[in-house]
Amino acid sequence: MGGPQTLKRCDYVLTEASFRPMYDGEITFTGILAMLQRENFEFLRPVGWLSDPRTGEVLQLDALFQRVTAFDKRLFLADSTTTVLKQRYRSTT
Repeated sequence: MGGPQTLKRCDYVLTEASFRPMYDGEITFTGILAMLQRENFEFLRPVGWLSDPRTGEVLQLDALFQRVTAFDKRLFLADSTTTVLKQRYRSTT
């Protein structure tokens, strides 16, 4: 079983990602993010990171992604619409 077939069976992905390439051919965080979004995953949060000790710049992180289902998307859209409507109502009163 290859990576794409395995990914279809996963609800979560935990992967190490760099913000700048640390070696030739490495995919950065933005590339990983785009790839996983195409597979219906969303970035949840970092669970660890590596910082440059001199500058404090975050160089790499362990990124946790979660699969988003159609049901999750409907809930998010419904919640977003409710929030917008509440904000509009408050601004008119």
